[in-house]
Amino acid sequence: MGQLRWHPAACGAALALPAIVQAATLATLDEAARRGFPEATAFKEQLVQASVEDMRAIAALGGAVPHSATWRMLLAMKGEQMLGAVVADAVIGKFELIDYAMAISGRSRS
Repeated sequence: MGQLRWHPAACGAALALPAIVQAATLATLDEAARRGFPEATAFKEQLVQASVEDMRAIAALGGAVPHSATWRMLLAMKGEQMLGAVVADAVIGKFELIDYAMAISGRSRS
């Protein structure tokens, strides 16, 4: 096996370069909802407010207290039938909040 050797000039150059951080929007909430439920004919927006008991239960399950007690949801509808929901939230990243969305469906996938 070869030996690893440190090259001070290469290490110094790598540390001197600034870190490049760039935020990008990959999709809006509406686009994410359409991708999650392409068969939906309409989306109904709903704000969900968690109670104090809900927040305690979430903290107990997740190990941390959520930073928000209100979540924005888009209910995916096909006529009068609800197909599922897209929930938007944010997490604290290294430098800023990172928005994300997840699609939740009641049907199983095999």
